[in-house]
Amino acid sequence: MAINKQLISNQAISKRAMDEYFRLYRKHIDGMRWLEQRSKDGFDVTQDEADFIRLVREPMRNAWDKLTTEEQQYCLKLDTIVEQLNARIV
Repeated sequence: MAINKQLISNQAISKRAMDEYFRLYRKHIDGMRWLEQRSKDGFDVTQDEADFIRLVREPMRNAWDKLTTEEQQYCLKLDTIVEQLNARIV
């Protein structure tokens, strides 16, 4: 019985880690596109980039470290699809 409780506990932790990673990933994709557009429009995005790294990219890296290898592989595949199709995650 303890093994089953541990498995359920690990699954719950893993789900929370995936949810957190994808929440930040959506912000990352939207933020990168926003920064690119602002830069193309001639705006100075230096401070915006610094804020983006602090508020999105670094927390996303921390969330990545909590994922299992299989989850990371899944996320990499998803990232490839998003980049190739210029898709948006909702």
